[in-house]
Amino acid sequence: MGMKTSGIIWLAGSIFFTMFAWGQQPENDVAPVLGNELTPDVRVVIDISGSMKKNDPNYLRRPALELLIQLFPEGSAAGVWTFGQWVNNLVPSNTVTTAWRANASAQAEKISSVALRTNIPAALEKAMADVKSKGTDYSIHLILLTDGMVDVSLSSIDNETARQRIVAEILPALKGAGVTIHTVALSQNADLELMELLAAETGGLSAVAETAEDLSRVFVQAFDAAAPAEQLPLEGNTFYVDASVEEFTTLVFKKDSLSDASLLSPAGKKHSFGQHPADIKWLRQDNYELITVKSPLMGEWTIETELEPESRVTVISNLNLKVAALKKGQFIDDPATITAVLYDQGQALVKPELLNLIDMSASVTRRDDKQQWLVSLSEVDPIPDNGVYTTELNVFQQAGVYDILIIANGKTFQRQQAQTIAVRERYDIRAASTGSDPLLHTIKLYARNTAINSAATAVTAHITTPTNVVKTLPVEGVSERRWRLELPQMEQAGIVKVAFELEGLFSDGSRLAERTQTIEVEHRNDGQQPLPELQNPAVASDLNNVDEQTIKETSASIIERQPDPITAEPTALVTVADKPASDNFDWKTVLMYVGIGFAQIVAIGLMVFGYKAISASRSKSAVLSADDDLGDLVSVVSDTPTVEPASDSSATAIMSVPVALEAPASPVFEESASDLRSQSADQRQGNEQPEAGSDPDGDELTDSEVEIGSGALDKRIDTSPEDSLDMGLDDAFDLPDDAIDIGADTENKR
Repeated sequence: MGMKTSGIIWLAGSIFFTMFAWGQQPENDVAPVLGNELTPDVRVVIDISGSMKKNDPNYLRRPALELLIQLFPEGSAAGVWTFGQWVNNLVPSNTVTTAWRANASAQAEKISSVALRTNIPAALEKAMADVKSKGTDYSIHLILLTDGMVDVSLSSIDNETARQRIVAEILPALKGAGVTIHTVALSQNADLELMELLAAETGGLSAVAETAEDLSRVFVQAFDAAAPAEQLPLEGNTFYVDASVEEFTTLVFKKDSLSDASLLSPAGKKHSFGQHPADIKWLRQDNYELITVKSPLMGEWTIETELEPESRVTVISNLNLKVAALKKGQFIDDPATITAVLYDQGQALVKPELLNLIDMSASVTRRDDKQQWLVSLSEVDPIPDNGVYTTELNVFQQAGVYDILIIANGKTFQRQQAQTIAVRERYDIRAASTGSDPLLHTIKLYARNTAINSAATAVTAHITTPTNVVKTLPVEGVSERRWRLELPQMEQAGIVKVAFELEGLFSDGSRLAERTQTIEVEHRNDGQQPLPELQNPAVASDLNNVDEQTIKETSASIIERQPDPITAEPTALVTVADKPASDNFDWKTVLMYVGIGFAQIVAIGLMVFGYKAISASRSKSAVLSADDDLGDLVSVVSDTPTVEPASDSSATAIMSVPVALEAPASPVFEESASDLRSQSADQRQGNEQPEAGSDPDGDELTDSEVEIGSGALDKRIDTSPEDSLDMGLDDAFDLPDDAIDIGADTENKR
């Protein structure tokens, strides 16, 4: 773009922004519509247990945290905690300033993988110890990163008790304090059920980073939910900077980690990491580059590298697009209302002459399959009252994560804001099977909707057995919004279908009448073959189609009803005796069967004759070879290799080869572990010697299976030089903050 064209755009922009002076309305007039703007307070809690040595061998938690540190808005509050067996406040929670960032960046390099356990309860409590004293001016968010289960002891009972305490005590307390928890699981071995529960109950997001390389992107998604920032639309690799922009920050996620990004200004000058002026701040990591430009030139800027979709440009400007925060956790088919207002110098734009020049729209993308919906707010209301654009989104028919962009295009300027919501099923239903044949099944129902009044709600289970018998049973409530059903014993193996109906009240007194999705449970019984699935129009397999009157008639008592007669012939169960006899006698078929029978008799006789001949030959040679066998036995014994004791170096590998223990039973839902136990037993049938870093059974050790004995610390903790570089003793050895006091009066304190 030439200088003449840039000058024309600058002049047009100046005229447009001058018009704002007589087209504004005080912010207070529309503040109730958007809600009070609170200061973000973000606490990042990071797992440093030994299992991270496997899941994050290159310490990519460090650059991921560094990215968050640089993205935190000036004036917001933030802090960082690390945890294993103990919890350390790596970066105290405080107002984000230049000095805070410098200290946080230095502390981020101390993140390691040396801790013995995964004490999630203590981490949550320590990170939120001062929440009650924060007041109501802050929006408090916690980002929890872990790769394991709750692991506070070698005792599975202690671990289960600690997990239950999270669900029954810690989570309700944090929820009551208004804390939003966003969880990031690094690997599928984490307690995904607990991570989802923490996020769902507090209105947060839950994500799984399949690899450590995904951490930075997942952290940014959690950050967007905690502290959404105003952005410039990025079209391909270009974005337009208007006259009101005071500063922009470009986050470039690169497809090729070996490539370098460069930034081309409207004047045609290229900037890079190795060559840029002092007013440009440039941070480069393997998978991303973060570029901040103060007082940028107005016009079109270009990023020169191949971009990943998560790249964005955030701005600090006098012209702002403000959007009411969406509820981060929603249910299928629930609508979401978009409310947006443009501000200049802290005042809302209300003049029809200006609003008529603005195109306000929303883009919704479902992250799983990239399906997209576009909605125009301007078409709904081109000149809204008080400058407030609003519309309702009704596109959430499937569970998943949805990214929402609200975009304002004012011809000479553009703004956008990103928000993310997680759409979930209203009910979570899980089955656990125990015992031997026949299996016993427990179905647990969890209602995610916190508005349900459990005490005033009755739950009924509708069960379709493998023989197509329909049973209706009352369901026992076990705790707040949780119910449990023990399936009745069944003789026939096959598929059991279960759905629940809830009738009662919401907390506000309104009526609750909902039916859950149907789940299927496989029932096995002493090697019995399952019946083919029967289709009966009179007994719907999809219980959502049963009419309400039928439900009311059967909910008072247990009903067992045989299905209506099946008109279609069940061919899979027909035997030879069921077939009608033929009028004509088939001699060819008879002769064929006689021939087959005669051939089988001859074959059996030959096998018997051969067996007797071989047996006689072996008996004759046994005496002759007795002396040789004795010599062979001596040779075998002398050739058997001796088993050398494991060297000390095997201890060094213990922390670098972590494996999860068998997961303790969940207090909310329990998964069947019979297959896993069977597989483990099969693996232990062999006689192979365990490798270094394994237990005697050949299984890898978890964080909780590693104990530090006296004088063995340097042998059993696998720390790289990076772990110990400039690291305090409490951070290096996973000790509590007050365990080591290094100061002038240390000796006196001891």
